[in-house]
Amino acid sequence: MTSPKRAGARFMLAFLALILALGPLSPSGKAAASPWASLPDRLTVDQGGLLVLALPGPIPGLQARLFDRAWPVHAHRGKSVLLIPASYHLAPGTYTLTLRAPGHEQTVAVEVQARDFPVQALVVPPSTEQLARPADTANQQRQAREAQEVAAARSRSASAPLWEGPFIWPVEGRITSEFGLIRMVNGVPNGRHSGLDIAAPTGTPVRAAGSGVVVLAAHHLTTGKTIIIDHGWDLSTSYLHLSEIHVAPGEHVTQGQVIGLVGSTGFATGPHLHWTANVSGVFIDPRLLLADLLDL
Repeated sequence: MTSPKRAGARFMLAFLALILALGPLSPSGKAAASPWASLPDRLTVDQGGLLVLALPGPIPGLQARLFDRAWPVHAHRGKSVLLIPASYHLAPGTYTLTLRAPGHEQTVAVEVQARDFPVQALVVPPSTEQLARPADTANQQRQAREAQEVAAARSRSASAPLWEGPFIWPVEGRITSEFGLIRMVNGVPNGRHSGLDIAAPTGTPVRAAGSGVVVLAAHHLTTGKTIIIDHGWDLSTSYLHLSEIHVAPGEHVTQGQVIGLVGSTGFATGPHLHWTANVSGVFIDPRLLLADLLDL
């Protein structure tokens, strides 16, 4: 049986941390005043990866734009920190990160590198297929309503990080479906796989990968019994297909706390945990959370 920890080690290159904690040293040995001096000309990140940037600051009025959208800037330990995910939908190529503050603008080239996402073909009975692609109007409306509930839950995030140190695996088991793979169900494309499937026996305890606040705990059509935890800074993790939910919305949970049990509710071919990580509405490889994002 493959350990998720061993499998995760192969993908850590998708995570890029650019640490600009002090900036270059002046001849006197003191840090240079400009927070921009150490910005490189080019950064590299894989599809499904994460850029973590920390500039000395805080820098009043700092704005960041990349991938045709603005990204929040967080104040942390005297720095201006950005968490910028690179979606698996992004085409490989070079993009421009624009950083603006009153009286200053600087650009950095960001190269998004291709990652090999395999195709997974599933053959399931019609009753199971209907949980992912319902044909009846009532379940179509339910699916749309539940998608709105998930989006609303992820839109509520603490302004400060609620986690500390690296995240942990929420369950021990065997990875059966990789992050980002292209899924076919009964010969029809069914989107991308947003997280990792970790197979484990029904009833296996599922633990919070990091500390945070429960923003959703509900039984949904496709994802079954579902929990979403907000960790602050628009970072959340989700735990899907549970057999039991042991927490409630608004509850503060600590890393390692049992929040539910492995199951096969919703669209599932067997007992497993589907674990996702989401930053500002973009899915990233959950393995990246096993690094210390706040070790700046």
